[in-house]
Amino acid sequence: MIVRIYSFFARHRLATAIFVASFARIAIFAFTAVNPITNEIGMPVSPLVQQPWIEFQFYHRSLETYQTLSAREISGLFVAFFGPDGEATHVIGGPVFPFLIGIFDYVEGNTLPLASFYLALSILLCVAWLKFLSNKGVGLIWLLGFALLPNPFWFMLNVTTDLIFAVLVMIFYFSYWRERWSARDVSIWVTVMILCVLTRPNGAAI
Repeated sequence: MIVRIYSFFARHRLATAIFVASFARIAIFAFTAVNPITNEIGMPVSPLVQQPWIEFQFYHRSLETYQTLSAREISGLFVAFFGPDGEATHVIGGPVFPFLIGIFDYVEGNTLPLASFYLALSILLCVAWLKFLSNKGVGLIWLLGFALLPNPFWFMLNVTTDLIFAVLVMIFYFSYWRERWSARDVSIWVTVMILCVLTRPNGAAI
């Protein structure tokens, strides 16, 4: 009986892994909304709590900068930071994450919209890689292991640039590593390269 059950799920290994990955993420999301976990400094991490990490204040100040300075002044800050003579005082966060903070109005008491967006991104990221691995012939047990890796759950809950960057890298990988590029592929990975730099400075490595 057990063998027959396993055989059934093995034949539908991708669907099984996607279900487990999605269900686990939704369950952890709901659980931590009621029972927050703590980060390395003992602060609560939950979809219903504004994330208490120091860098968030940096990106929030960056959002205020985008809202108050002109495009010329902002580009000057970027040139000063990324240029060969960049100074640490001329630091501004790339616009991608600050704009998300603004679009979703991520403030204490209104954290659920952006947190839910991160839940959806986490599911999307995992599903895309599961499909990739399944197409490579990876078996059910390994797919389930990948679906339940603990680190991605943390970045689903901890609203930072990490999950956004991981999704961008994934899109870059799938559009860039092909035997032959189409015009669509080139437009996608070039756009993603730009977005990577506008998300976090180490995006320049791509």
